[in-house]
Amino acid sequence: MRRIAGVAAAAALAAAGLVGPAASAQAADSCTLELSKYIYNGANMVMWSQGLSGCAGDVYWEVQSQCNGQWIVWSSDTTYYDNQTATYYGDVDYPNYMRVYAKYGTQEKYTQPAQNNNGGGDCL
Repeated sequence: MRRIAGVAAAAALAAAGLVGPAASAQAADSCTLELSKYIYNGANMVMWSQGLSGCAGDVYWEVQSQCNGQWIVWSSDTTYYDNQTATYYGDVDYPNYMRVYAKYGTQEKYTQPAQNNNGGGDCL
């Protein structure tokens, strides 16, 4: 009788949306945030890649600039990736000394800082 009551209670919690399947948590564990370790600094541009591997979702990311010894947000965006990576590049639209920060769920990554030879300054 207790077993039937326990099953009924679990079913009631699930129906109320208080208990959900563990599959969604497992899917997030198989997902990897991808971000270049280094920013490529070419003759007239900087370039890096970012995205998701093994899943789909929105990645929040920032281009950060070092201004007076502090890292500040130069620009930010949220981009949807479906098991893919994308390459970003620019020149004067990014700061002189920069890094990229990306976050997906609990995963956070930074590129190594890089000098942008054609950068648009450091402090906004």
